[in-house]
Amino acid sequence: MMITSLDNPIVKMAASLRQRKYRYRLKKYVAEGVKLVEEALRSNASVDFILTVNQEADYGDVKTYVVSEKIFKKLSEVESPQGVMAVINMEEHELSDIMSGSNNLLVVLDGLQDPGNIGTIIRAADAMGAGGIVVFKGTGDVYNPKAIRASMGSIFHIPVVFSQDPVVVYQELKRKGMKIAATSLEGDVYPYEIDLMNTAVIFGNEGNGISRVSEEQSDVLVKIPMDGMAESLNVAMSAAIILYEALRQRKRGGLRV
Repeated sequence: MMITSLDNPIVKMAASLRQRKYRYRLKKYVAEGVKLVEEALRSNASVDFILTVNQEADYGDVKTYVVSEKIFKKLSEVESPQGVMAVINMEEHELSDIMSGSNNLLVVLDGLQDPGNIGTIIRAADAMGAGGIVVFKGTGDVYNPKAIRASMGSIFHIPVVFSQDPVVVYQELKRKGMKIAATSLEGDVYPYEIDLMNTAVIFGNEGNGISRVSEEQSDVLVKIPMDGMAESLNVAMSAAIILYEALRQRKRGGLRV
């Protein structure tokens, strides 16, 4: 049976997830598009249900509802909808969950706002083998649909921890023996000059950089070497460069120039 009414409870709930407050109230978010839905299923993300316009779709044991194209277009946030989206349950993680093992690499998001940057950094962190993402209060929503798309499915692979108190996080990281490295235009070392093994790397706001608390708690401020005329790099690009250097060091067994 096809759902054709916007007043259907399933449709109304999915529609509400376009707003951040309802995402966090219901602890659910939406991943739209064929590749994202397939990746969510392949990654064993906690998929609540799937909405599709394809009456022949088969997603195994996952609850699947067929909706009209008119309904789907109302729910979609992309210009050319592919006719499938998944409503996914947020998974809750604690800091201790992402601090296991040696040579760990964590990413801290401190005030970033652009969902494209957030999603791209999550993707880079996943690609370079980071153990998790820590998100401070004041940072944009990692479950924003644009961030989900920019992550290209990496949001399903890497645990996310939310924190209201950066000082508590930094104290716990240091207690566990982790270094704190923050990206800053005022940095005095390049990524390849410091040991990035067992390190939490902070990426700050696009315009204002890291917060004062993060700067005070950091063990080192890192900058990207640049020989051209550009004054700075996009924060997501900087993140990819630094996280790649961390991966390079891990592959080589430590810091070696």
